[in-house]
Amino acid sequence: MIAQPCDVMVLETEDAVAVIVHGDVDRFTAGILIDGLADAASRSTPTGRRLVVDLAGADFIGADGLRALVAAAAANTGRGVTLRGVPPLVQRLIARLGFGPLFTRDEMTVAE
Repeated sequence: MIAQPCDVMVLETEDAVAVIVHGDVDRFTAGILIDGLADAASRSTPTGRRLVVDLAGADFIGADGLRALVAAAAANTGRGVTLRGVPPLVQRLIARLGFGPLFTRDEMTVAE
């Protein structure tokens, strides 16, 4: 299987700033996700909008991608991070590693 390049887009809505993730997030591409999360956090913090990460288009999320999500949630204490379209494997990893309380979940994807 050929890895899909990681693409991250940041979209703003009235009540949220969303990070839309497509492709593979691994140790080589996690920096793209980290930059997108930082951009979204800088846009959401002054306005008090939610930070939403839509993972429906993510084909693979490795340890470095998970680490980026956890760091973003830890940095957004009080508001947290909402995850959408979380792949089943990532859901299990988040639960088994005890990171579940850091995130809120929303099953609707931004594209819907």
